[in-house]
Amino acid sequence: MARSDEQLEEGAWAVQYELGALVDCYRGLLQAEENLDAIGKNAYLEAMLVHARCLIEFIAKPREKDQKRNKGHIHRYDYVDRWDVSARAESDRVRACKLFGEISKHLSHLSWKRARADQPAASWPYELPNLLVKLFNEFAVEVRRVHGEKQWTVYFESGVQYVEAKLRTGPRRTGEGATTSGEHMVVRTSEVRPR
Repeated sequence: MARSDEQLEEGAWAVQYELGALVDCYRGLLQAEENLDAIGKNAYLEAMLVHARCLIEFIAKPREKDQKRNKGHIHRYDYVDRWDVSARAESDRVRACKLFGEISKHLSHLSWKRARADQPAASWPYELPNLLVKLFNEFAVEVRRVHGEKQWTVYFESGVQYVEAKLRTGPRRTGEGATTSGEHMVVRTSEVRPR
């Protein structure tokens, strides 16, 4: 379904919000880790993953073939029909799609795999925001090339520039990634030792 310029502008604004929220949550996560704030860490990490999941669905996943499931979802094809990332970014797209599945399993749904005590906590890569910004940067360039000076092309470009600047000026982490902490949770009965 072809969208009007007004709809495309509103959609671009929503995407720009998600990008900004992703990076803001990432920065909040890093600050909570520095302050040893387990509850804040969990809140920022989980919020970051929710925003990442929305953005991955937009930028990296194919559009759902089932029109009922797809109805009303903003997707990159609304802006550039059948656009996909370049060959040099394909491995990033594949990684993003894999993370989408992991986020769905561990965050969007209660699963038995997640509930098992012998399973290590899922680890989320610190480079997730950078990975998505890289994909969006390519997309913003293509949107500008195809649509020129329309107002909503600016939203994609300015959104990417804003988050790139925040990522450059923020603290950096390396290593495996962040995991949720159970420090705020009730202790399991099996862990309670009689006195």
